Amino acid sequence: MNDRHQAEELNSRSVYLRFMRKIWIIPAAAIVTAAVFGAVYFLLTQVVRDTRQYQAEAKLSVDYAYDEEGKKAHDYFNGATWTDLLTADPAISDEIAAALPEELLERIRARYTDPDIVIRDIPGITDQMERFTEPAVQAAIQDTLSVLVLSDIRLMTLQAANSDPELVSALRDAAAQALTDYGQSRKEFNEITVLSMTPAKRVILDSRMKNALLLGGFLGLLFSFLLLRLFLILDDAVYVPEDAQRRYGLPVAAVRAKEGQTLPAPLAEEYEADYQRITKGRQLKEIAPDESAEPGEECLLVLRCGERKGTFAEHRISELEKQGVLLKGLILEEADAEFLRRYYRLSPEKTGKAQNH
Repeated sequence: MNDRHQAEELNSRSVYLRFMRKIWIIPAAAIVTAAVFGAVYFLLTQVVRDTRQYQAEAKLSVDYAYDEEGKKAHDYFNGATWTDLLTADPAISDEIAAALPEELLERIRARYTDPDIVIRDIPGITDQMERFTEPAVQAAIQDTLSVLVLSDIRLMTLQAANSDPELVSALRDAAAQALTDYGQSRKEFNEITVLSMTPAKRVILDSRMKNALLLGGFLGLLFSFLLLRLFLILDDAVYVPEDAQRRYGLPVAAVRAKEGQTLPAPLAEEYEADYQRITKGRQLKEIAPDESAEPGEECLLVLRCGERKGTFAEHRISELEKQGVLLKGLILEEADAEFLRRYYRLSPEKTGKAQNH
């Protein structure tokens, strides 16, 4: 079997022209992949994993008391300390938990209870644990509440942020009241008062949608270019007479354009002359690759341009030659007249002989 087409020289001009005809696939693929990446990003951030966030704040004024040495206790309190106290001190966390409605507590338990943690009844220990806020509520407080103390240590900002707006408002209100009561019960403070509260509002997070679209578009451009280029290089169909003659070792006797198309005049004249030269004016039998002929019979093999059956055609040529069929040449049908005109660099008005490549 002849395997010339597997080692034949790449017809770069034919590949280039076919690439330019299909170049629209590249931006189309970029648009599609960008849309896919955008849709996946939206589903992951808005549907599968809800990233919506709501935030509420409370401004509190802290009036620190003097200790026995005449110093104020503010040296011991900062934002991180206050945030830790929200869960570490039962005087605050228990009051927060007690202020939450049962319906909200059930939602907290369903969301924040760790099924891998099992608390066993241990004498002397379980009773002490019951004095503290249950772990699910503590987890909700840690996940939602934080305290900021900036340059003015007398001003405390209580922040609540969560995907559940009802939980945000409830925990903010409960924590603000708990801190107010905490200021009355502790000797370090004269009082803690609430200055203002803002309602829960949705926070517009930094969206990465643009990055997802750009990444999808870039990958679409890159891979569609590489795949299209590879597809055209590995395409074993014939599109121009030179490829057929070089691949199958048979002269091209005629080229027939697609229905409704007309070959440029220079090419039509040239192919007519080739047909007369090869057939010597005789009417030879035309057979397709899947057809047979009698041994010793002179035939012309008809191949369809653009049909990806190069290996099969080569195999049939080898079989026909072994059977004694005399193949005098090839006829290419369904040729793209416009493609041939561009390949040979012919203008529609040109009447000279085609350039060979």
